[in-house]
Amino acid sequence: ELIHSAGSQGKCQPSCHISPGDVLGWWPGESGANDIGAGNDGTLVNASAGTAGKVGKAFEFSGSNSHVIIPDPITNASPYSVEFWVKPNAVGTQNQYIVTNGGETSARYGFAMSIVNGRWRFTVRNAQGETGFAECEIRDVDGWTHLAGVWDGTTTTNSIKLYVNGTLRDIATASQG
Repeated sequence: ELIHSAGSQGKCQPSCHISPGDVLGWWPGESGANDIGAGNDGTLVNASAGTAGKVGKAFEFSGSNSHVIIPDPITNASPYSVEFWVKPNAVGTQNQYIVTNGGETSARYGFAMSIVNGRWRFTVRNAQGETGFAECEIRDVDGWTHLAGVWDGTTTTNSIKLYVNGTLRDIATASQG
C-alpha cells in the first residue's frame, strides 16, 4: 500500500537504493529490459523501453503479443512477490501478457502477470507442475495501477495473493494441474 500511496515518488525518487540480498530482479524500463537488481536481463517482445512512466521511464507494449520475457527461472525458491506499475490503454478479450517467467506460458517453474478477459491475473507454477492464479476485474483503463502478486511457495489454501493499488483483491490456491 505504501508504494501505491507514494504515487510518482515511487521506489526510485530521488534515487534507487537496492539491497542485493533482497532483490532478485529489477527492470525499471529506462533503457531496454536490463535488470539493475541482479543482472537477469530480460527480452522485449514487440515492446520498447524509455517512454514516460509512473516513476521515471517505462516499457511500452504495442498490444500485439508484446511483453517482457525474463530469463527462466529467476528463482527456484519461494516465497516471492512480483510488483510493478501498469497503465493499459485498452483491454482486449485475448490473453495479454505483461511479464512472464515460465509460469503460465510454459511447463516450467515461474510466474506470469497478464490481462485475461478484462481481468488482472497473477499465475504461478512450481517445479512439481502445481499451478494456480489469483485474478480480479480491471477497474481503471488508461490510468496507472500498481499490481503486486505474492506466492508463499506452498499449495496450501490462500497461497497466492493479488494486490491492486495496495488492496488485496483476490486469494487463490495453487493446485495440482
